[in-house]
Amino acid sequence: MRARRSVVTKTSPDMKRRILLSAATLCVLCAGTLACSATYAADRLGAQWQVAAANDWNSLSDDQKRLLANQRDRWDSYPPQRRERLLRGVQRYESLSPEQQAEIRRAHRRFARMSPQQRRRLRQEYRRVQRRSMRR
Repeated sequence: MRARRSVVTKTSPDMKRRILLSAATLCVLCAGTLACSATYAADRLGAQWQVAAANDWNSLSDDQKRLLANQRDRWDSYPPQRRERLLRGVQRYESLSPEQQAEIRRAHRRFARMSPQQRRRLRQEYRRVQRRSMRR
């Protein structure tokens, strides 16, 4: 009986570096989100007011429209909770330094260039890191 050989897909060192960098960036973004959660309760009233005022796309500020431009066609179909979450993200983004904002833009571009398989691996790694940090 012949021994079955396993096929191992080799990942180039450059690809590994990019995946790890993307995972690290995602972790940093998540850590920033967790840090912002401490002020979430205080900000929630402001965010709710914003969502109440943002019944449709036209009621958003110019800065909000610019940052949410890729959501324009779907905005009015989103439930209020999703609009609130997106507007909170805009608030957090606007509170970051220009360097932090630039890093987020670079991370978004890297993610957009990834193949579906790379995105899946990155999401799996993110969930693994998130579960590990929740155990501590």
